[in-house]
Amino acid sequence: MEAESLHALLSAEAAASFTPDTWPKVPIVVTGSVARWRGLAELTLEQLIAMDKSHTTATVQTLDGAQKPIRSRAEQEIGLHAAGAALDFYSLNSSALRPWIVALERDLHLLEGTMRVDASTCRRSEGFAPRFAAEDHFVCQVRGTQRWRIAVNADDAFREPAVPQTVDLTPGTAIFLPRGAWHAAMSGDETLRVTILPGLPTAREVLEYLFLSSAVLGHPGLRGPIPRVFDGEKTRAGVDEALKNTLEEVVRAICAQDLDLSREGLQSYLRKRRGS
Repeated sequence: MEAESLHALLSAEAAASFTPDTWPKVPIVVTGSVARWRGLAELTLEQLIAMDKSHTTATVQTLDGAQKPIRSRAEQEIGLHAAGAALDFYSLNSSALRPWIVALERDLHLLEGTMRVDASTCRRSEGFAPRFAAEDHFVCQVRGTQRWRIAVNADDAFREPAVPQTVDLTPGTAIFLPRGAWHAAMSGDETLRVTILPGLPTAREVLEYLFLSSAVLGHPGLRGPIPRVFDGEKTRAGVDEALKNTLEEVVRAICAQDLDLSREGLQSYLRKRRGS
């Protein structure tokens, strides 16, 4: 087994659940030695602060006891951490992380450059309220122990499930959370965890790219002006119907031709769209 691979991140059995065509729809929890995460297991606060990243937030407690995230600068972060703030580092990039990114892009058949790596650390975790996973991601507990509750509501993804599964994240525990999974964390000891977000393209993003890169943008119906769209606060009579007719024509024109998906073009579009 390679030092950096999906097998090493999870296990051989769990890795087999991910195919080029389908990913698991329920959470997967894997325990093991943290030593299998070479380059991740050795991460320190100082290394995280020094890494290239998009930004860092520090969650501090206000006078009324509420938790408030604020943007922080590198020179503030040692002091904020010592004072008990939780630090969240977003879109990290370093030589220590690069082998994992390359390996997971290969094993998961991902588009290059769409994966993100975040990290969180604090001296004592206050946990967080139940939240909805907006995209698939892997959570790797590097140090410390924290109790999580995770679940998927098969009937209504946007409603918190009544009976979640309780999981104790100890060093070496990895969780795959599919999009739509609910998760919450209880308070715990000093922790450091790494979150890997594969950045799978959504159908909306791919269709947007197809539309914006298609020659159908030259369709006469798309170039013509629309005089007086509104009549007061309402759409002027006839505008809705005209737009629907144009949309039908454009969709028919797109579907009548081969969908010319360019790997390089889609990668570039996703990076620009997501600001990565």
